Amino acid sequence: MTAPKVSFIIPFYNNGETLPETIDSIHRQDYSPYDIWIVDDGSTDQYSLQVLERYRAAPGITVLHQVNAGPSVARNLAIRQTEADIIVPLDSDDLIRPGALTIAVKALSENPDADIIYSDLHLFGDVDESRHQPPVQLRRLLLYNTVALCTFIRKKVFDDIGYFDETMSKKGLEDWEYWIRALAAGKRFHHIPEQLFDIRVRSTSRTFTQANVHLQELKAYVYQKHLGTFAKEYEQMFYHIRWLESTPGVRLMDLALWPWRRLKKAMGKS
Repeated sequence: MTAPKVSFIIPFYNNGETLPETIDSIHRQDYSPYDIWIVDDGSTDQYSLQVLERYRAAPGITVLHQVNAGPSVARNLAIRQTEADIIVPLDSDDLIRPGALTIAVKALSENPDADIIYSDLHLFGDVDESRHQPPVQLRRLLLYNTVALCTFIRKKVFDDIGYFDETMSKKGLEDWEYWIRALAAGKRFHHIPEQLFDIRVRSTSRTFTQANVHLQELKAYVYQKHLGTFAKEYEQMFYHIRWLESTPGVRLMDLALWPWRRLKKAMGKS
């Protein structure tokens, strides 16, 4: 049986200082076949462009260029061209741990109904923190992003539901929107309780300079785009609450609290 091919998709913008470490972490994997796609998103820093030039003729690495349009556009440019079976989005300052690719591919093989593999993480840089990623649940995901971008995604997912939202490319949170779309389409997430990635946290990153600044605007856009999904989930939650209110346990609790509520009312407290 032929091993599935993996493509690492790396948007690159003036990250010459960190890119070599990211590439080295990929080359430390004990799995093959894989290739690497680096998409230069209109870098202007000469040092970064010189670093990028080193990889132009490197075996197994494809370097693409585009006018600055943001990471979503850059990722989509490469994903559309690769013929890999599995896509690994990786920022140009993040690291994948040794052996992670073997673990993830094995998990996909053993769980044929899984579409997206995600894991626990280690955050480094401005912080030093282990991060457990909880089970993916639509109700929680609709409130905030619970899955980091560094994942292992079957290429078929992109064929089925499309690519990263390019409207969000400059301001961020396109991964959040993508996970909502994937869950709404019935795609399945599988969690590996190991730290497979090291995610760099920097105050100058797009998360802090763009996504956090435009958070309410981005939320409004995602809510409007997935209005049907939000409405359906709200309806289910509403009827679930009504059912809970009708159960004997909740009624007994209300009865037990009745004297306390009367006392508060008598004391002039609402």
